Amino acid sequence: MDYCIRTNETYDKGMRRILDECQNVAISSISHPDDLLEAVHVARQHLKMTRAALRLLRTELGRKYYKKENLFYRDEARKLSTIRDLTVMLDTVEILRPHYKKEYKIPIPPSLKNILKTTLSRYLKKNGELLDEVSNLLLIHKIESRRSSLGVTHPANLVHNLTRVYKQGYGYFHLCLAVPSPGAIHQWRKYAKYLRYEFQIIQNAWPDILIPWEQELHRLTNYLGDSNDLTVFMSYLLGRTIKFNAEEKKKCRQLAQPIREQLDAKALALGRKLYAEHPSAFSGRMMACVKDWEAFRD
Repeated sequence: MDYCIRTNETYDKGMRRILDECQNVAISSISHPDDLLEAVHVARQHLKMTRAALRLLRTELGRKYYKKENLFYRDEARKLSTIRDLTVMLDTVEILRPHYKKEYKIPIPPSLKNILKTTLSRYLKKNGELLDEVSNLLLIHKIESRRSSLGVTHPANLVHNLTRVYKQGYGYFHLCLAVPSPGAIHQWRKYAKYLRYEFQIIQNAWPDILIPWEQELHRLTNYLGDSNDLTVFMSYLLGRTIKFNAEEKKKCRQLAQPIREQLDAKALALGRKLYAEHPSAFSGRMMACVKDWEAFRD
């Protein structure tokens, strides 16, 4: 589906369609999944897109209603986070596999992946009704939220809301330049992803610039996402959830740390280009971009 304002749509109409389609996909993906793990990934992705769209509309929605909607979709996505984390850890084992063999001259112990699979299987068995619960709550909420009106949208509101997201990412980028802690990387990734989705939504306002910019933000969030996945992996290894040999845990952590540092370095190098503008300059550029956009014409 094209999650962008179409050339023949008004901004209001397009945003309503995008919100509706994102919620439909999130609901359908976990209602009767053929591939449960892929379904969870798709649902979380579309809930994130929903929240990005809501951020573009926060002025129209009003502070109280925006906060209520944002928290609802955040909380529903969080219910699926453990499944996502355990799935990511399985993928991370595959990323570490060649590095492990190169460093230690032996294959990575198969017991690690088996333990992770068992942990995931037990979680799914224990929480068998989770997907149905989330799907039903999303469907009920979607029906109820249709009664709400977006109100009149103005280019200045779009720019204000877009700049707000850019400014938050800009702040976390500079924090990461000073101290690239896992927490700061996670927050930077979050707002870079919101900005990426928002550029995707408004790409037809200035396709020659916004589409490549969105693609570079996608590359940035891949670096930051892979770094965050390694952080999750190391966190689980340090905890008591994963019953794995202490020496093997140590080896995996020693391998994961330099890979994460390399990803962080790539992200920071790209971030210097994507967040080169001060938020006030970014705001001016975006206003020039959307003020004459046909989506705002009557």
